[in-house]
Amino acid sequence: MDFVSHDPGFELESIHGDSTSSHLVSEIQSASTTIAGIQAKGSISSNERMPDILRLEMLSLLHLKPLTGYELRKNIKASFNHEISFGTLYPNLASLERLGLIQGRWVSLGENQLRRKRIFTLTDMGKAYLSDNLDKLNKLTVTMQKMGLNPISAQ
Repeated sequence: MDFVSHDPGFELESIHGDSTSSHLVSEIQSASTTIAGIQAKGSISSNERMPDILRLEMLSLLHLKPLTGYELRKNIKASFNHEISFGTLYPNLASLERLGLIQGRWVSLGENQLRRKRIFTLTDMGKAYLSDNLDKLNKLTVTMQKMGLNPISAQ
């Protein structure tokens, strides 16, 4: 099943039956919404996504299944409701690959073998990095709520 949904109210559970993977994407969506609220308030331009959040979004989508850069870009728009340029996407993919968090491989398309696409997968190190950072985001969210800060309701 294609991950990208044209229905704006799609459910992650219906896209991928693994509730753990869906939970990871859901946590990233929540953090992304929090960051978007902070960006909307002023100090960070809404066009300047915080790179660490963008990378977590990318890793969470690759946790669901391997994707090409093009597919990843479409899924970021569908899942997190923001667009990124290819000029932002590909340098981040290259950086994640250099760090060993993802692995890219070229696959040939069709019989002529001249057309190829690059498929990115999450490595074990990438899974550990994603899990660790989601724990940190959860702790940050809990701490902010204890302090009476609720960026989601402040939007």
